[in-house]
Amino acid sequence: MLETATKSGIEWPLDETTTNEVLMAIFYPDRLTANNHRKEADYSAIHKELAKPGVNLSLLWSEYCETCYTNGDTPYMYSQFCDKYRHWARVTKATMRIRHKPGDVMQVDWAGNTIPIQDPFTGDTTEAYLFVAVLPCSCYECKQKRHRTSS
Repeated sequence: MLETATKSGIEWPLDETTTNEVLMAIFYPDRLTANNHRKEADYSAIHKELAKPGVNLSLLWSEYCETCYTNGDTPYMYSQFCDKYRHWARVTKATMRIRHKPGDVMQVDWAGNTIPIQDPFTGDTTEAYLFVAVLPCSCYECKQKRHRTSS
């Protein structure tokens, strides 16, 4: 195994683009079958759908399975479906990090649909909008290790 890894240029830690499929092809080429009977999802469409209110990966996986069964295809199980989507998002850089200066910006939004608010005394219910405000600074850069130079 070590000799195969060395010949293939595999080093630890693994590159982010190295998947289980890549490792299987290198270490166990005879075990690979030419036909993958599982239907690949359209990850670009999934990413767009996730931006809509009330949509999550569980719902999209259910729709994906329904489409697969209708067409006679075999779908991936939920965990593999999520792993493959997250890998696609990471490799295609579908998400990005936005750096903020502490206290410089406040992000605001309405949080989805209305929520019922019940008056504890009268029992009357009123629909209300939920307003959310966030100061978006994680200080991730502040937590990174700094190297000292010896003098």
